[in-house]
Amino acid sequence: MFDTDLRLMIKSKFNELNINQFDYFLAYQLWIIFYKNEDYKQEVYEFRDNISLPISVVGKGAVVINCLSVRNSWVGAHSALDGAIKVHNCTVLSDLEQFTSVREGVIVENSILQWGSKIRGSAIVSDSLIMEVSSARKHAKIKYGIIAPNTDIYEGEVTSSLVGPYVGFHHQSMLIGAIWPD
Repeated sequence: MFDTDLRLMIKSKFNELNINQFDYFLAYQLWIIFYKNEDYKQEVYEFRDNISLPISVVGKGAVVINCLSVRNSWVGAHSALDGAIKVHNCTVLSDLEQFTSVREGVIVENSILQWGSKIRGSAIVSDSLIMEVSSARKHAKIKYGIIAPNTDIYEGEVTSSLVGPYVGFHHQSMLIGAIWPD
């Protein structure tokens, strides 16, 4: 949201998708829409263009401290950014009941973090969607990924994949170009 230009590519044996700006949509629904009907793609682009702002917005009750750079991002109410190296072109959705945190030396670029997500421990998230109550921890790397609800990426690497829901992923594991579970 607000100048997040999310270009998410999921490459699989079925199709290649380019998804731009879809905060309030479920990733699975978009996958079905784009897989079956190219007509909706233009509507998503128009939605993104209508809500973009070239500034950062920090919501009520949000905390942004000890961060090196926060640029062109929507930081939702009651979220916490503490010690992040870089948060650029991101949407951080949060509320009092499911607060989102970005902490401890992380880099997050061109991504959407939904309610209750946690990014910490030098994780790198780029061009991705982290859905509700999911996390990336301890040097996790996520690029062009959709991390479905209640999924934890711990020390693993995810590229061009749809992972979850309810998946645990750890110990230097690597997932490239997959839909898991399928």
